[in-house]
Amino acid sequence: MNHQDSQNSTELIQSPALWVAYLEDFHEDQMQNAFENFLSPEERVKNERYRHDRDRRLHLMARWMCRTVLSRYEPEIEPFQWQFQPNIHGKPEVTGPKSMDGILYFNITHTEGVVVMAISRSGQVGVDVERVGRPMDYLGMSRRFFAEIEAEAVSNISEAERSELFYRIWTLKEAYVKAIGKGLAHALDSFWFSPMDLNHLYPQLQLVGGDDAINPIQDWEAQVMRLGHDNRWIVSVVNEVKHGTNNDRKWSLFSFSRMHFK
Repeated sequence: MNHQDSQNSTELIQSPALWVAYLEDFHEDQMQNAFENFLSPEERVKNERYRHDRDRRLHLMARWMCRTVLSRYEPEIEPFQWQFQPNIHGKPEVTGPKSMDGILYFNITHTEGVVVMAISRSGQVGVDVERVGRPMDYLGMSRRFFAEIEAEAVSNISEAERSELFYRIWTLKEAYVKAIGKGLAHALDSFWFSPMDLNHLYPQLQLVGGDDAINPIQDWEAQVMRLGHDNRWIVSVVNEVKHGTNNDRKWSLFSFSRMHFK
């Protein structure tokens, strides 16, 4: 999927969007400038506590992008002015300088080499990204965490495609539990997404046993896509669709580096 021009302000404001930053696109002086001018004192302290440079860069990029993109949607607020507080499950929420509740919803994720931020006006959103092919006990992990139908699918697929299916399922699950604000405190085997076709872009949420106590399943939409010139990353986004909102099912993709350096 190609990145779109981040200068398209109408689409930027109205459409649900994924912002992507590849760390290889940013030089050390740019990262240092972001550290000094965009992070809060608390974020700088936390950043310096990371033992590994990779982790420091990912955390810095995530906070820099989060603050900058939010200000793109709410331009009267400077990036350094945003205030955040995690909820009881650790999901960051805006606490100032004004409430975004019911106005703007966002979530951010990262893995080695890439940071992704999802932002929507239609309802709660969750996003997760993983690098396909990263070694994992796919069968053991799927039996432990996945719904039975998903574990069977991982077991039955060819070994060549097993990694991709595993991370497709995993990112969808992570995105959903992040969207509902519970994270891994919510049982991952209590829901699944259908179909488990590797080429299906818009899977549908299904609840194991038909229990719809969380939210009616039609209130959630999902999309899966690949990132990177070699498609090395898989990203899933799950978005709440509230009645009366004009939600575009397709997510626009924007480059954070182009936003600054084009």
